[in-house]
Amino acid sequence: MENLDSKASAIIDQFCDNPEPFAIVQGAKKDEAYLLSGTVVSCDKVDDIPRRTCLSRGEGIVCDTVGVVPFSQVNELGYETKEDDVKIRCMQVKEQVRIDIGDLPVAIPDEPIRTEGRLEFDDSDEEYSDKVRKIIEEEIKEGNACNVVISANITGKIEQMSPLKALNIVKRMLRDEFGAYMTFFFFDGEQYHIGSSPERNLTVTGGMVGMNPISGTYSKKDGEIDREEFIQFLRDPKEINELFMCMDEELKQMSGMCEKGGRIIGPVLKEMSHLVHTEYYLEGHSDKNPRELLKLSMHAPTVTGSPIESACGIINENEPDSRGYYAGEFFITYFDSGGNEILDSAIMIRTMAVLPNGRVVLRAGASIVRDSSPEGEAKERKAKAACASRAITGSSSKEFKPQLPFIVDEEINRILEERNKLLNRFLMEDQERIDNTVPELQGKTVTIIDNEDNFSHMLRHMIDATGAQAQVVSYRDFDVEADSADIVIVGPGPGNPLDEEDEKMQILNKTTAALRESGRTFLSVCLGHQDLCRHLGFDIIKKDDPSQGIQKNIDFFGRQEAVAFYSTFAAINKNNVDNVDVCSDEETGEIYALRGKNFSSFQFHAESILSQNGFSILSDELRRLVNYKQDPEDK
Repeated sequence: MENLDSKASAIIDQFCDNPEPFAIVQGAKKDEAYLLSGTVVSCDKVDDIPRRTCLSRGEGIVCDTVGVVPFSQVNELGYETKEDDVKIRCMQVKEQVRIDIGDLPVAIPDEPIRTEGRLEFDDSDEEYSDKVRKIIEEEIKEGNACNVVISANITGKIEQMSPLKALNIVKRMLRDEFGAYMTFFFFDGEQYHIGSSPERNLTVTGGMVGMNPISGTYSKKDGEIDREEFIQFLRDPKEINELFMCMDEELKQMSGMCEKGGRIIGPVLKEMSHLVHTEYYLEGHSDKNPRELLKLSMHAPTVTGSPIESACGIINENEPDSRGYYAGEFFITYFDSGGNEILDSAIMIRTMAVLPNGRVVLRAGASIVRDSSPEGEAKERKAKAACASRAITGSSSKEFKPQLPFIVDEEINRILEERNKLLNRFLMEDQERIDNTVPELQGKTVTIIDNEDNFSHMLRHMIDATGAQAQVVSYRDFDVEADSADIVIVGPGPGNPLDEEDEKMQILNKTTAALRESGRTFLSVCLGHQDLCRHLGFDIIKKDDPSQGIQKNIDFFGRQEAVAFYSTFAAINKNNVDNVDVCSDEETGEIYALRGKNFSSFQFHAESILSQNGFSILSDELRRLVNYKQDPEDK
């Protein structure tokens, strides 16, 4: 296949005549695409993805691998998932051709696509709505998750399937869907993976890591934006909080990848042919290799939920079949002209799997939060599914064009900018350029007990910035007697603090008791706070209206603070406890924080993007505890 830049048609013809592993990728540069061929292997683990040494020095881009990671690969992180035999499929690129994107549709001859009947969901709108209600009542309102993405299959069959029909699907996507992050076609020798994904999963370039939380969905009407409805969408608290929950979850992932932190850019609008999304950009530096980072990124909270570990368990219980490659990652690795390895990946949504016999499977879901409308979520998943299925059904001959350039003005920009005013100042800063050292904490050691919520890694990141040295330990592995840290943090996590039969709650109860009995200096957060309150004799109740992913203004020991709450349960201030200062709501009695001689506790999350002064709240409290530890007789 030498010198084939001008022979895209010949490459396409060769593939149609003899369908060997082959890929077409349109990535960050929207004016170009790569036609790739090579050998496909299956991998059991992300670390097994083949990696060659430097392939390019002044020769331009040289592609190394393309592949797909199934949803079930999340079991590498210890999360629950359906057991299946779906593997990572990875093509080692042997030959590549770069072409102008405008030449690709010309190279693919038009071929009609007809289906045997309609593409249909495996369940009805009523069944999906009932499932949404179940998730809200039995999971979110029980404290097991803040939001969960539940999906379902859409299946059908293409008549007289052929490689050319498969290529026509991606041709239609390129023609009809603008605004995609990555459009791709990958025949792995067994099936076609075809998609036009709006959302980046992870990019790694020379140690720079980028992620891209997207949430909030506005559905256009026949490709048009109604300005009044669009402004209502931008101001909808449900849509705003949904994005912040996703951002919190991706910041948790980033804090496990990027040792020195990073920066947040946004919010911005992403327009596609039929939908508009809101999004942020997250950037940071990491010394980890790209495959390790890809593993840590599994899978985006926009397709799982939060906390991710708990959401994966709920998905496993409520989705009857394997997700296959849906919500996994399509990735490409390549070397630039300087010899730097680059990994780019997109979330496999608005994506379909097509078998050589014509069977089509695609999935779509919606993000369920405490105030979701079941019927609205059913409608949203259909709108998302339609974006991919139109490439098969060809249901519209209208040419869709961007509308935002004619809609966005000072008012809309101001609405977007207002979202950042009360966000966590520490997280919104470029942390690599700012010295946040707290002299009293410098060199101190902190152990953070992880109760199945990666907010523990956000806490570690913020504490490391003070100059202290923090480590994260699973609640299963923490040993009070063996631990020698200056401060212990009993971290947050999902679950019911009143469930005495739950193993995690039993361990948490013993840990809190041991910390109190030993006189250790500790801070308890959210679930840890609730357990401490229970030990001190305060009543714990399940709230009628869960505070999942919301910001509240509270009186925090005499000063007003805007802080983040992710809680279904609360401790109530009805009795006095000697030598304990209580910060609580005057009307409801809900306890927001405690201060004792050698301990503190927060019901809220200082580490969240929604806690405006989270860094100072956390560092001041740790400083108070360190000062007590140094001179307990005076406290």
